[in-house]
Amino acid sequence: GDFLHFAQRRGWAACGFEFSESVARVAREKYGLAVRVGSLDEMGFAEESFDLITLWHVLEHLREPCGALERVGKLLAPGGLLALEVPNLNFLARKSWRYPMSRTLHLYHFSPATLIALVERAGLRVLECRPGHTGYLYPSRAKVLAKKTLYALAGAAHGLFGVNLGDSIRLYARREGSAS
Repeated sequence: GDFLHFAQRRGWAACGFEFSESVARVAREKYGLAVRVGSLDEMGFAEESFDLITLWHVLEHLREPCGALERVGKLLAPGGLLALEVPNLNFLARKSWRYPMSRTLHLYHFSPATLIALVERAGLRVLECRPGHTGYLYPSRAKVLAKKTLYALAGAAHGLFGVNLGDSIRLYARREGSAS
């Protein structure tokens, strides 16, 4: 609920859905947010009812990511924005034994190219695709420094060569059409 709380404090009418009842309860109790439990299809949101939809580390957990993105496209008002972030399959450290692929948690793995293709297939226009930033909440300063260094290298690789080698992919897309 942290992101929804942040958006709400800045004047957005924010609501959310969560698969886990315990996580939804924390968001409701901590911030008083409107967080429902279930899948996107079960929410009953009206088409074209959102100006912005965010999927922060959600898509990789869904059984049908393309279907979910198509549904998101219908929920967005014309000109509405999608902001999403997923782990990056191309992250250099992800190939190491110390940084597993989360095979038990993630049903799908995306590279920037496959994520762009999926979003476009769902009928949305990609505006930007760049390295994301999952943060560095680690107990040791050495791990924090290592992560900051990886982010700096990923940023440089993206800026110089247009290649995302960071730990995540952040993508922004728009539903085409003029507002009614």
